[in-house]
Amino acid sequence: IQALQEDIALQSSSGLVSTTDAEGQLASVTKCLALMKEQGLGGGAFTKSLFHHGYDICLAAGDYDGARSYLNSELTAVMDSEGVHSTKAIEIEEALKNFHDTE
Repeated sequence: IQALQEDIALQSSSGLVSTTDAEGQLASVTKCLALMKEQGLGGGAFTKSLFHHGYDICLAAGDYDGARSYLNSELTAVMDSEGVHSTKAIEIEEALKNFHDTE
């Protein structure tokens, strides 16, 4: 799981993502999330960074619906691990609001 997470982080940090690259990277995110769930690590603090990488990948590829979905999942994970009123949760809620404002 750790090697897969490191690979995802490295790929998503590059910024430039084609549709084909995004599909492969998102498949890695999905696989890692499934493995984590199998190991009992499928929530909160364990998944929030993966959801954020999924968000970054979708955003870089221009998939705004996918980005919004990953951001919603990240928000749930952050609220579960850091609390509803944490700084990170508030930042994510603001980003989600901006998604709605731009539509």
